[in-house]
Amino acid sequence: MLASVKAQTLEESEVPKYTLPALTILNNGKDVKTAKVWESKRRDEIISLLKNEMYGIMPKKPKRMVFKVFDMDSTAINGKATRKQVRVIFDKKADSIFMDILIYIPNKIKQPVPLILGLNFAGNQEALNDPKIKITESWVSKKSKGAIKNKATEASRGNAEDVFPIERMIDEGYAAATIYAGDIDPDYLDLNNAVQSLYPKLQNRKDNFSTIGAWAWGLSRAMDYFEKDKQVDEKRVVLTGLSRLGKAALWAGALDQRFAMVISTESGKGGDALFKREFGESVDRITKVFPQWFCLNFDKYANNVSQMPFDQHMVLALVAPRPLYIGTAIEDLNEDPKGEFLSLKAAELVYKLFGFNGLPINQLPKVNQPIQTDKLGFHIREGKHGITAYDWHNYFVFIKSRL
Repeated sequence: MLASVKAQTLEESEVPKYTLPALTILNNGKDVKTAKVWESKRRDEIISLLKNEMYGIMPKKPKRMVFKVFDMDSTAINGKATRKQVRVIFDKKADSIFMDILIYIPNKIKQPVPLILGLNFAGNQEALNDPKIKITESWVSKKSKGAIKNKATEASRGNAEDVFPIERMIDEGYAAATIYAGDIDPDYLDLNNAVQSLYPKLQNRKDNFSTIGAWAWGLSRAMDYFEKDKQVDEKRVVLTGLSRLGKAALWAGALDQRFAMVISTESGKGGDALFKREFGESVDRITKVFPQWFCLNFDKYANNVSQMPFDQHMVLALVAPRPLYIGTAIEDLNEDPKGEFLSLKAAELVYKLFGFNGLPINQLPKVNQPIQTDKLGFHIREGKHGITAYDWHNYFVFIKSRL
């Protein structure tokens, strides 16, 4: 039975006074005054801190990884695209552990083409109503539409077309790729299944290989494949994610500088929102309801947020100097829209080290009035948790002028 969870704060008047951990002060107390010092020293200090205290350690790129293209069709989406399905076997000696990448490449665009990548919640077959997409055989949540006894069915095809609009991406001139997060690691507490089973020694420690860490690691393995696919411009891969998958996208983008741009939609606590505000979803709730998401060391902050030596502005700052966009919604209080904005605002300090502009405002912008600078973007739209055509419109505007 789930232990009682600390009540969540949804009133701005109840936000405690807080001080964010310093971004640009080295562990030895010296100030970071240049981008060179940030990249050569401070960046690694922050990554080490976040791995140890929150996301957990991650394995290196597998030496025995294998890519197998098991489907290719140049007549997909009424002839507009070529569909590829690629199996990534992380260790050829354990070929039952893999992830499948679903890729659509526009046929009328000169190759190699830029690509938009994102994880999905319940299987690649949800991304588009295409009967040729392989239905995942991995565990899926019973809450997933069309799922029966934690297995996806034909009824799930195309259920998430609005979440990751592949045909729109093709029309805009981008390749699209998606991966079922559950192929990499299913979203429930078991530290020794799926990809984690390949690295048992990483689990017998407090900074263990977590689920968010595994998803981020899987995204980097997809990038390993894109570097070998001559139809894809691996220098122009945009990484995106919604909600918990946005948390993974941010962490992957923070660590792996091969990703050209990162876009996060309503990733909230553990993604783009500040923990120190203690507004919306609490650390206590995360550690009790989703104990697999972060490493065991993170548990000690469940009712001790004030003692955290880190916060999410650090994750956002690690994306610098690459373009970064945060999208949120006014009714999504659980994710703390103001905390998401303030986190991005704090991270701009590092972008300024590289000579780029910060956001031109200091307060949360009005609803449906996006703010975009040379490297940063933010909007808060009307509505609730999710992703809409309005979000994607702003993302495409941002991508086109900065990729």
